[in-house]
Amino acid sequence: MDKMRLFLAVPLPDAARDALMAVQEKLVPVFGKRGRIRAESLHLTVKFLGSVPGGLVEAISAAVRQPILEIKPFQLKLYQLVTFGKPDAPRIVAASLVPVDMIRVLANEVDRACGELGFQLEKRAFSPHVTIYRPKKSGKIDRRGVLPRVEIPVNKVILFQSELKPDGAVYRALDSFPLAGKQPLLINGMGQELSLSGAE
Repeated sequence: MDKMRLFLAVPLPDAARDALMAVQEKLVPVFGKRGRIRAESLHLTVKFLGSVPGGLVEAISAAVRQPILEIKPFQLKLYQLVTFGKPDAPRIVAASLVPVDMIRVLANEVDRACGELGFQLEKRAFSPHVTIYRPKKSGKIDRRGVLPRVEIPVNKVILFQSELKPDGAVYRALDSFPLAGKQPLLINGMGQELSLSGAE
């Protein structure tokens, strides 16, 4: 069966997309118009699976559905700009999110479930971010500026197929998994939820 490029991600509300598109516009004088991520493609990746045989889609859905279902919905907020690569020639410009603890619990559960299917486990701690630019030219930005504190509800995870096109990737939702847990997340062994203000 043909392979499919797959990833699991949290979708963004319109308010967050609009805020990030406004940030993009401010970066155009630095990086130019090429390399901007389209509004409909903005998302928070939880687990990138890579090129996967199409026959594994049902197994992936079955593996992640219950762990995700048991997690209580929570909120994230946009925080600040981050870059990956050289400071004066970044490969990626992204918006970081807070708080990190709750989304790490979700990402770790998804990673563990996918690992049981043979996918490679992540070696680094999960760092939540939304890619907004893949610059095609050099440029340096001030990353200390904070972003609008727009809220992002985390109440579902979507399994996406990514199809690479000449003008950028096109994403197609294959399945959706709700967060519906009732109990507070266990952070550092304590049954407490972290507040957004405390993480900032």
